[in-house]
This record gives sequence, structure tokens and C-alpha cells, in this order.
Amino acid sequence: MRDRFKSGQWEYLGKHRVRVQKDVVFLRTLGEIDLAEMRTLHEICLDVYRTEGLVFCAVDASGGGSISAEVRRWTAEFNRQNPCEGGNAIYGTSLLVRAAARLALGAASIISRREIPTIFVSDERAAMHWIGEQRHSFQLRQRSAPHRANQMVG
Repeated sequence: MRDRFKSGQWEYLGKHRVRVQKDVVFLRTLGEIDLAEMRTLHEICLDVYRTEGLVFCAVDASGGGSISAEVRRWTAEFNRQNPCEGGNAIYGTSLLVRAAARLALGAASIISRREIPTIFVSDERAAMHWIGEQRHSFQLRQRSAPHRANQMVG
């Protein structure tokens, strides 16, 4: 699946656009994201995670991006069955869209039994800054994990 997006060039995902750069999946939405589009997006993300060990989504939602209850339920179940390290940085949204998205993300966290780090930021630059911080934090946790395990044994 990722081979199609390997070049880092924008490709169509239904009516939306997607590109992959290392551990970041960039998405530009255009209206509602249907179930087939969400399934393909999650296949791409899972492939990135399996290759890179992390996956982040930088979502430009300025073109709209509502998600039906059916798609939200499917996404929550997929995330429960396929836990990945990473997070989502979303930009280009109105205050109303952010409030609705927070409610949806909260419900998804309950269904999937895990919270995916998500932030709403002003633009792509801020999204990439946050992703860089998250990546660094993950790397620090990975480095200290063997140390903590040794402390628990001894």
C-alpha cells in the first residue's frame, strides 16, 4: 500500500489528498471522509507504523472533514485492534469543528480503550513542530525503557 505514496508526492485518496514522508502521513480533507477512504488511510498509517515504528498524521482539515458515526466506530475498533505509537496534529479547523472533533476523539478513546495523542494547531508548521516534539519524547522513552526494566528486576 505504501509504495503508491513512497515518492512523497500528493496522491488522491477518494476526494482527499495524501502523501507520506517517513513517519508522517499528510492528509488534506475535502468534505466528509467515508468508510472506504478511512480504511485506506488506516492501512497506509499501519504500513508506515510497521516500517518506521511510529506514525503521525498531519491533517489539513480546512477543506472540511466530517466523519459519520459509522466511520468513527470503525476507526475506534481498528485502533483498538491495531495499537500504534504516534499521534495526530490537525489544523485548518474552526472552533466549532474542533469542539465536535474533541467529543468524537473522546468517544473513540472510550471505545478503543486507548487515547491517541491529538492536538489542534494553527498550521502545518505548528503541526510539524508538535510531531517533532512527540517523536523526541518517544525516543527518550525508548532509550530509558531498558533502564527501567533493569531497575525493576534488581
